[in-house]
Amino acid sequence: MTTKTTLSATPLGNLLHEFLDDRALAELLNISEKTPAQWRFTGKFSDELPFYKFGRCVRYHREDVEAFIEKRRVAITATTGAED
Repeated sequence: MTTKTTLSATPLGNLLHEFLDDRALAELLNISEKTPAQWRFTGKFSDELPFYKFGRCVRYHREDVEAFIEKRRVAITATTGAED
């Protein structure tokens, strides 16, 4: 009996799961698929959202994306949301 090994079950598959491409990042952040490329080109968020290049492929480490999202969290306080 032979078993079919899927990529996600292999160590390489686990490693690849840790990275997001532009499409996955855009979907996660609910932004246009072109926006991550624009951010890279203009240098916007370059310190906060590092990326990796594997040949021509650009990838974002999932932990970096989670940290980027957390930095954008805005806490509403009584003084922040109150109008006089």
